[in-house]
Amino acid sequence: MTTNKTEEIKKDLSFNKRISLVKKYVFENLKETKELDNIKGTNTTGFYSLSTIEKYLFPALDMYDLDLDLEIFSDKIIGHWYDCSGDNQRNIEIDFSRIEHVEKLQLMANMVQSEGAVKSYTRRYALTAILRLPSTDLIDSDFNKNNFRENNNKAAVQTGQNNQGNKSANDGKKVTPPQLKRYYAIAKDKGFDIDYLDELIKVVYNIPTKNDWLKSDYDAFTKYMESNTMQDTHNVLIAKIKKAGKPVPGKK
Repeated sequence: MTTNKTEEIKKDLSFNKRISLVKKYVFENLKETKELDNIKGTNTTGFYSLSTIEKYLFPALDMYDLDLDLEIFSDKIIGHWYDCSGDNQRNIEIDFSRIEHVEKLQLMANMVQSEGAVKSYTRRYALTAILRLPSTDLIDSDFNKNNFRENNNKAAVQTGQNNQGNKSANDGKKVTPPQLKRYYAIAKDKGFDIDYLDELIKVVYNIPTKNDWLKSDYDAFTKYMESNTMQDTHNVLIAKIKKAGKPVPGKK
């Protein structure tokens, strides 16, 4: 891309639009590489490696005059998008507390190697979530997108202002009959026992009936269900129920 073209992008596109274009650039280039790694010990396509993600992320950040920094804590990861040509900042908080014993994910010869592996895993996990990349690693495939929150801050560093808790347009909205109809059509096409699937979903999302399903949860779940097998979907739902310490419904 020429210097003039880059300057046009900086001038004509908003901060949020450039973030979206970075995500699109990374996703489209990753998709072309077909470099998804297999989950260890299986033939299941799982996730993009950290080096593969960063190979396309860094040029995209430079192209759109942005920076992305990660703060990693024991229970959460905070991603900071920075506008290098302005004073905008956008933060994304990702819940990391549900991953137990992450320090034991890799068995290495010594503590230094082990710590390095954990840091690489954590960065991959964070970037996969922030960039909305596909992943069928059981730990990474959290179709409930409410586990991270986004907020936009303008001149956050200079003014100290922070708009924590900004809600998306879909927050609080419940599913509509046409949306439920689509859900049942997908479930039927995938071969689900629909009554059993309904029971699992009610426990996972803590809702008395399907009519109480939040649209944001519905959107994330149906997207996951469409792109994964029935068994994978069952496994993730059951894992979530067990993680919450709830009894898993039995098939009738």
